[in-house]
Amino acid sequence: MQLGNLTGLLDKIKPAIAVARSNVQQTIAAGRGGSPILHDLESKGQIRMVGAMYELKGGAVKFS
Repeated sequence: MQLGNLTGLLDKIKPAIAVARSNVQQTIAAGRGGSPILHDLESKGQIRMVGAMYELKGGAVKFS
């Protein structure tokens, strides 16, 4: 779908969104690997570490 000038802008934004998602995943992995206490609590089912992305449009938070 072509949206005029907006199409080019969206093409430039998409890589930044992918980087943000990757950052969320890396942060969760770092939390699990960098803290034996958090890792132990999660492995026992006492906590769960999840990532989330905040959507500017509408203010929704999507958890992964």
